[in-house]
Amino acid sequence: MKRLEKLFLIAIAVVVTSVSMQASTIFARQYNMSCSGCHVGFPPMMNNTGMEFMRNGMRFSKDDKTTLRAALDGEVVPVGFFAGGGYKKADLSATTTVKNPQTGQMMQKAVEKSNEITNPTGNLFVAGSLSENLSTFIGGKYAYQKDENGDREIKLLGKKIYLQANLGETKHILRGGFISPYNQFGNVSKASENSGLSDVPNFFNSPLAMANTKAIHGLEYTYLSDNGIMLLIAGGELANSNDETNIVAGVNYFNGNNFRISAIVNHITENDTQEQKALYEPSEAILGERTTFMIPIEYQFEYGFFNTAAVYTTNGLDKTGNKTDDYYGLESSVTVPMFDTGKIRFVYTNDHESDQGYSLSFAQLMFDSVLISANAAKFKTDNADFESILASISYIY
Repeated sequence: MKRLEKLFLIAIAVVVTSVSMQASTIFARQYNMSCSGCHVGFPPMMNNTGMEFMRNGMRFSKDDKTTLRAALDGEVVPVGFFAGGGYKKADLSATTTVKNPQTGQMMQKAVEKSNEITNPTGNLFVAGSLSENLSTFIGGKYAYQKDENGDREIKLLGKKIYLQANLGETKHILRGGFISPYNQFGNVSKASENSGLSDVPNFFNSPLAMANTKAIHGLEYTYLSDNGIMLLIAGGELANSNDETNIVAGVNYFNGNNFRISAIVNHITENDTQEQKALYEPSEAILGERTTFMIPIEYQFEYGFFNTAAVYTTNGLDKTGNKTDDYYGLESSVTVPMFDTGKIRFVYTNDHESDQGYSLSFAQLMFDSVLISANAAKFKTDNADFESILASISYIY
């Protein structure tokens, strides 16, 4: 019976998980167009039009009426939200190293977990162009879930808040706030976002997770030349606010049609005290001082998109001051749009330790406001086996 249930849920998965804050139905309403005009099937991945729209300050041209003016004229409501819930089943079998409280010695401990989660989630955001040169995005993702006492509460899972200034049209762009610099490099992290492979970070980190493609509280500057070369420099504090700073620099080339390649260097410096260092989980300990090099490639073929990112991390020091081994891995995905507002996506990861992860997902927007999605994920390492299945439905405004 259990196997039949698993096969049934996998069948649903073949028919993404919770919706990303990257999407905004505000613009679809303002411009009276489908989400697929800027996105691949359905968010968060963006096509070339979407990348240009974002960089242009959430407008297609400087002659467009701003979102602020359209709102004041009563033509658009600059507020959007997603609300939904789903069914998730996850199984983990693993071993981990812990300290014996009696002897003080390190020992291996078996871990087995099986859970089913149905937490309602919602995204609320306000976004749009404010003037010819200014635009903003303010969004938050929330979940109605149980706390440590078993009582349900509304918890903020993620946010994105920034102000963008366009200087010299789209050649010079400055952003400040809670930003993700990697959005400027195409679908570096969006192509495999919400794949389910980051559900248990203490036992598995995908190459992009090792590259630490997280948002930062800080500033970002980009310059775009006439021949399609973009330069970026960004810096700020990491989202976990543990006095960790992150500096990102990169160059991106886009041929104007179907090919994009980037080279990105990311340096993280942590300044925590010894007492703070001792509180981190093993997987978080590797996010101390280190330098990451990444080469993402994106190619649009006739029926879909191929994304891959080669990651190499060196000069690592964990939060106890010990040198970490160099790491290298590859994270790839193939996304195929379906029926204008749907998509199927396959994600595969592999690294130098032969740790592998797989994810298969489907998403489809129906009736312009109902999103059904499903995702099946699995990873295997030397000390852990994990698999999960998620099916969800959301209402979008």
